[in-house]
Amino acid sequence: MEIEIDSEPIDQDNYYVVGFSTGEIKEPLKVSVKPRSSEQQRIIDMENNSRDVPYQMCSTPVGFVLLINNIEFPAQSRRNGSEVDVMNLTRLFKKLGYTVIQKENVCSKTLNIEIANFVEMFNSKKVDSCFVIVLSHGNVIQMEMSDGVLVNIYKDITYKIADERNERNQGLLGIPKVFIFGSCMEFNLSGDVAKCEYSNDTPSNGYLMTCDKFDAADWMICQSAYPGQASHRHKEYGTYYIYTLVKCIMEEAATYDLVSILNNVEKTMTGRAEGRNRHFVFENYKERRVQACTTTPHMFRKFYFKVPVVAKVSKRKSH
Repeated sequence: MEIEIDSEPIDQDNYYVVGFSTGEIKEPLKVSVKPRSSEQQRIIDMENNSRDVPYQMCSTPVGFVLLINNIEFPAQSRRNGSEVDVMNLTRLFKKLGYTVIQKENVCSKTLNIEIANFVEMFNSKKVDSCFVIVLSHGNVIQMEMSDGVLVNIYKDITYKIADERNERNQGLLGIPKVFIFGSCMEFNLSGDVAKCEYSNDTPSNGYLMTCDKFDAADWMICQSAYPGQASHRHKEYGTYYIYTLVKCIMEEAATYDLVSILNNVEKTMTGRAEGRNRHFVFENYKERRVQACTTTPHMFRKFYFKVPVVAKVSKRKSH
């Protein structure tokens, strides 16, 4: 379960979260994307002539985003503050040239329908990238749907979109597919996580599985915490991961590729950005809680966002 942080002051003798309780996050995000200078664009264009050509980002829209936000559950607590994540993510991706499809409180029975409809959009219109974002309760390998059913993030979501052997996914071939899961990463696995439609193997235990029929390229999974960690959420600012992710993309999309940005998200969340050492902040705290993020890239080229380019204006010399 995600740990909800109230807007009220936190008892720092018993609780610590990097960012929220140190005062680094003081106000809601004002989402805007820094433009790219003509010199920065020139440097990126030079990579088109190298061996590692970046992914093309020329289509309009540049891609589609499926954003699923589960708030209400039959037995779990309401995910207060998650609406802020949706607002920030939607504003960000629209400014980056994406079409965002929002879905709220999706149950396990309709998840397949939502995924199938989303995949069909790529078959109907050629675009250059794909994002799937699911915000919910969950654990290291499962997300909880609004009906309380846990689904596997690989076999029930990722593989159904990224598998290149699936004829329905032809519109997604060759483009980057980024999956972002915002939930806790604790090890409280439950339900049927072993069966995989991409494998005929019988798993040796309840949690391990092989999926040797699955074949994909150009995909990436991003999760809001390290395995075993909880995810932290604020009523006013949203989750710590999405807040930091949006902020880093806002500030760095003009300069860095996506993998580099995600590395900086992890550095920022752990307090190691700009050479800082996070460990000094744990002095005098009884309970040490920290949250990082996990990124598993399977990208074979660099991913640069499509950002407006502005020419550098030279200042006139005064006579």
